[in-house]
Amino acid sequence: MARTRTAAPARRSGPTPAPKPGPGRARLVAVKDQVHERLRFEIISFGLRPGERISESQLATRFGVGIASVRAVLPKLVQEGLIQNKRRLGHVIAPITVQEVRDICQLREMIEPQAAELAAARIDIARLEEIDARSKVHVPEGDRAAEMASVLANKEFHVAIAAASGNERLAAWVAQLQDYSIRFQYLLRHSLHHDWEHSHEPIIDAMRRRDPAAAREQMRAHLLTGREHLMKAILGLPTLRDVNIG
Repeated sequence: MARTRTAAPARRSGPTPAPKPGPGRARLVAVKDQVHERLRFEIISFGLRPGERISESQLATRFGVGIASVRAVLPKLVQEGLIQNKRRLGHVIAPITVQEVRDICQLREMIEPQAAELAAARIDIARLEEIDARSKVHVPEGDRAAEMASVLANKEFHVAIAAASGNERLAAWVAQLQDYSIRFQYLLRHSLHHDWEHSHEPIIDAMRRRDPAAAREQMRAHLLTGREHLMKAILGLPTLRDVNIG
């Protein structure tokens, strides 16, 4: 009797669908995100000082996570310029240099006035005023969480203006430059705090009037004044050695 051949199952065309991540994978991603944000906070707020050496095991112990989670986020922070990976030394918190301060200030002066001009006709004034009010809240001495909330509100003010410009890439650049600026503000917070309190009012007033040219000029004046105070304070620091502040 002839043997009957069973037809092979037809092959599916197209790529095989990727397996959906399980709950374990989702938890790992969440832990990495938390470690990234906590480490950024420690760097920006000077919980980890510029020039300080760090190790994967040290950070894992500090944050109560596995070494793999720390190892996964370090390259991203290197890319963001907050950590340096030095041969023979390992990972080091990026120093702050006078040249870096000048460069960041110059970049902000190039793009933020233009962002303010574009945003003047469309920004939500009530939201801008609410953000500005949060940046002015009194911060008790030594309250790092409240201090961070105030500083982040200042960042949010500038990013909100850039976002209202309608240019997503410009808003992303402003956000990144603000992260660098936050490190400067933390370093010099006692020197600069009195200048923050009312420094946004002329910008907000120009936005209320929907005056693009005035918004551009007020933002430019605000940044130039901030740069002047910042450079004066930095150059007067007793910890300044050559161009490295650490």
